[in-house]
Amino acid sequence: MIRVWSGRQGAFAILVLVVTAVWRGLLLKASYLNQDDYYLTSRAYHHAGLSWDFLFEATAGHVQPAQQLTYWLVAHHAPFDWGTIAIGILVAELLTVAVMWHLLTRLLPDRWVRIPLLAAFAWSPITLVPTLWWSAGMGLWPPMLFLLLATLFFVRAQQRAGRVALDLAACVLAVVAGLAWHERGVLALAALAGVAIARSPRTGWRRVIEA
Repeated sequence: MIRVWSGRQGAFAILVLVVTAVWRGLLLKASYLNQDDYYLTSRAYHHAGLSWDFLFEATAGHVQPAQQLTYWLVAHHAPFDWGTIAIGILVAELLTVAVMWHLLTRLLPDRWVRIPLLAAFAWSPITLVPTLWWSAGMGLWPPMLFLLLATLFFVRAQQRAGRVALDLAACVLAVVAGLAWHERGVLALAALAGVAIARSPRTGWRRVIEA
């Protein structure tokens, strides 16, 4: 794991992480709770105890037990504490960027192109608003993190000659965790299928069948 961050390319990857932490951290410092954040936090606060009904109750058409659990914990231990929430958002984003670097290293070992790809992922304007809005960030960063983890463990299983059971089990757990955060976690299955097809040594339709 340490070798992934070694050398000049690893140093540039660390620099991307540092710039991301500073830039997004400053933006988060100047932001605050917004729209659904108040409703979801208040709703969780008025549930004195945790229950399966609360965790799996549909909210705005979404079933997201892991998010509901997070809202409940924050509402009962740090209600409307933007500092705590902002740190959580930033940590989730930095972990996601770090896992992306591990995945890029698996797919493109020792290739400099990994650096601009990582920077494009970390600094994409598309993810700017979800970074500053708690409920939007909850629906983006954790599912993305688990999608990348599932893909990373899947690629590891493909690249290793044996002892792949743990990697495949971790892949399945990552998919389940992503679905627990948001139903868009199902996109992990499409990502895994795409990676399996792209990495297949077969040709034509046989690539799809093997995948």
